[in-house]
Amino acid sequence: MIKVTGLAFFLMTLFIPAQANAEWHEASSDHFLVIADQNEKDTREFAERLERFHAAMHYILGREMQKISPSNRVTIYVVRTSGQERQLAGDKTGFVLGFYQPRAGGSVAFTARVDTEGANVSQSEQVLLHEYAHHVMNSTNQWSTPRWLSEGFAEFFQRRDLKKTAVSG
Repeated sequence: MIKVTGLAFFLMTLFIPAQANAEWHEASSDHFLVIADQNEKDTREFAERLERFHAAMHYILGREMQKISPSNRVTIYVVRTSGQERQLAGDKTGFVLGFYQPRAGGSVAFTARVDTEGANVSQSEQVLLHEYAHHVMNSTNQWSTPRWLSEGFAEFFQRRDLKKTAVSG
């Protein structure tokens, strides 16, 4: 509980100096709550792309998509820079490009600003997709999987072209 409270306090203090310039928007979908420091259109489009990615994963896995409780959606915070992302993670190495925290009542993930019109998926988005693949694997399997299988699964889905997935939906 202390760690969660500390993270919440850190989040608040991190963004207080930038509040005057912050443009936080929220987009809600069946499986995601995206809270982003970018314009409303990009935030909404990113949530829609993530839903299509989720549907594509379930299609490939041959799993039926089930309706989940809104409290069990993954909340994704999109911060302005990868530097902010590293601060949130407490990373002093400079290697963190996003991170995910699994929780029983609504997991959270952090990623840097997303480009909804660009041709490429950023490294930060790839990290998000990788971690979300772990989330799907853990929530759809009834058994524990070996690490090599879990990582291979996540790597496979991380490399799927989110832009093409979004277009085909």
